Amino acid sequence: MSWPRLACCLLLIVPQLAAARYLQVLPPEAEVRRALQSSPQIAASRDQMNIAAARSRQLRAGSYEWTLGATGQRRTDPQGVPYNEQTYEISRGLRLWGKAPLDRALGNQTIAVGEYAFADNWHEAGRTLLSSWFEWLRARRTASVLQEQSELVRQQLGTIQSRVRAGDAPMLEEQLAQAELDRQSASVIAARQQEQEAALRLQRVFPDLILPESVTIDTPEVLPGPDEEWLGRILADNHELSLADGQREQASLIARRVGRDRFPDPTLGVRYSHNFDGNRRVVGLTVSVPLGGPARSAAYSAALAEAGVANQKAKDIRLKVETDARRATLAMRSTDLQWRQLQQVATRSRNTAEALSKGYSLGEFTITELLLGRRQALEAEMAAALAQLSALEAAARLQLDAHEIWVSPLD
Repeated sequence: MSWPRLACCLLLIVPQLAAARYLQVLPPEAEVRRALQSSPQIAASRDQMNIAAARSRQLRAGSYEWTLGATGQRRTDPQGVPYNEQTYEISRGLRLWGKAPLDRALGNQTIAVGEYAFADNWHEAGRTLLSSWFEWLRARRTASVLQEQSELVRQQLGTIQSRVRAGDAPMLEEQLAQAELDRQSASVIAARQQEQEAALRLQRVFPDLILPESVTIDTPEVLPGPDEEWLGRILADNHELSLADGQREQASLIARRVGRDRFPDPTLGVRYSHNFDGNRRVVGLTVSVPLGGPARSAAYSAALAEAGVANQKAKDIRLKVETDARRATLAMRSTDLQWRQLQQVATRSRNTAEALSKGYSLGEFTITELLLGRRQALEAEMAAALAQLSALEAAARLQLDAHEIWVSPLD
């Protein structure tokens, strides 16, 4: 096998090997696509594509239409004899100076921009769904961790009550433990409320998305491939860039088309009249040409300026997309590292709390040390749980921006 053919095969194989798995923490892709299709944002984008198609047909047809005219009059000759006369005319403007091809090109570009806008809105809707989904998961996970810690405190309260009844601990320790349990219970109630509010916000935007009873939380992993490879994937097929470049080309075509309007189009017509009660018939051609004024030059100058604005906007968006892509790869790696560190802290804090609990039952530690250890374990467990979700969200966001998941129907 020759080297060029071998290189082509490698290019086809490597992307497949580097493709990351679909995270179980995410909703099934079929449900996501159904939820996106039915969302108001995507429905509006479909209407915008229909508008673009209609405007394309309008540009192809042009603004000139056939004009029919009729005139009736009564003539009286010097001898006082009256005659009826009628005149009929049909006319239409002509698109000259290469305006029709430009209109067709502008119509095609209008459709392309509409499709780019739909794909970009689909991607943005996917980002919104992803962010709202993890917002709900964080609220859900927060409530779950608080509930677990509340049960541990409840069990600890039983141990303290046994010591109080046995006379090994004062009543004050039971009161402190009960206050800690009440505080935890109140936190659980508040967390459940936040979970329900997050679910309502998610379903308000995506009413067809089903929220499951349980969600599998993956173990975060750094996605394979160097940062530059991910950057290349994101920039190679980016809807935001395509839309900006499409709008730039559209503005350039509009400027060229407005420039051609500096040369007025003629109106050509055919006139027929019969005079003196039809005794005389006249057939003629009519041509009229508007005299262009400073308004046409001003419109062209404005169109050129708008094309310049679109060009600068496209450059700005490219810088923004590159920055966002680098930030996404950085977030994927940093959140994974942060989660691993916090997971170790949570494990040590959990072991410390268990040791304090056993030591307290043997009278080796005070109630203050026990409750402080429980609070530190709760904080560490909460931080690790939320960091785990942040790492998974960062990985999913990178996959989404690289068009590995939730791809637009137009792609």
